[in-house]
Amino acid sequence: MTLIILVDFIFIILAIYTIRKDYRNFYGYTFIVSFILLMLKIVHSFILYYFTVASMDTSLRFIIAGTLILAQLVMIAIGILLVVNYIILVKKEGLLFASRFPLVLGTLSICYPFLKLFVNLLARSSQTLFFIVDYLSDIPLYFLFIFLSYILFFILVKHMRVCKEYDYIIVLGASLIGEVPSPILASRLECAISNSKSNTKFIVSGGRGHDEVCTEAYAMKKYLLSKGISNNSILLEEVSTNTYENLKYSKELVGFNNKRSNFLIVSNDFHVPRALSLSRKLNIEASARGSTTQSDYQFSAKIRECSALIVSNVGVFILYCFVLILIKIV
Repeated sequence: MTLIILVDFIFIILAIYTIRKDYRNFYGYTFIVSFILLMLKIVHSFILYYFTVASMDTSLRFIIAGTLILAQLVMIAIGILLVVNYIILVKKEGLLFASRFPLVLGTLSICYPFLKLFVNLLARSSQTLFFIVDYLSDIPLYFLFIFLSYILFFILVKHMRVCKEYDYIIVLGASLIGEVPSPILASRLECAISNSKSNTKFIVSGGRGHDEVCTEAYAMKKYLLSKGISNNSILLEEVSTNTYENLKYSKELVGFNNKRSNFLIVSNDFHVPRALSLSRKLNIEASARGSTTQSDYQFSAKIRECSALIVSNVGVFILYCFVLILIKIV
């Protein structure tokens, strides 16, 4: 137990140091979640140490049993919500590869309580096999680990005050309707306009999707021109196909070596944490602003962002496995 307390103390120190140094570092938020998980382990061990099952009164036993049952029901409820979300996405957008992630995650969430029951039954036959299967059964919870870290990041960025005047505003692309920006993309452009000054230059970033009639950058330029933004104030980046390329090619377009210039990245609020995380990896010193996203799209958008964070932050999985080993063994 001393080891867990020591590691937990190290995690909170790392979280404070990392976020204070650069709040865009996603690892800082994973350190906080790791701290919380180990703290729950410490509390759990404390209860078991001071209250053995034999010494517990009936009411305390019912409270503990009820809490465990409630936790399993919450997992099943989350799984059902994810499956329903998948059905809604398919109806709205068709059967896309990205929309299958909520289905897989929802199915795992529904099956998880039953899998843990199987693991407990397995403990009677082989302790070694029990440990291996028990450890593997908790790997799907990695998504929850990422999701909690993302939410912490999202809350901090959403409430962070930014009061600078920006020389450049990078607007990240999104889907089009013909040559017209979709409502999501239009909200990004309006957000960019509201944060601009008379001397601000706009970098509209986005290539042409396989089902689009023009580049997203071109459609964004037309929108800005219709809003009274001068042609000389708009720079086009028309090659990128994802967020990483949006930022990379925008950086190459204007260069970010000029420390005297201020840069703002504009996207939807759900997308801002990942955009900031990628900007740090690309050594782009920038702030970010997020436009408001319609409520019926918020949940599915956050799920997608978490799946993208899993792909772009492989090292976090090693951290999760380390925390999981500490919880299981110590």
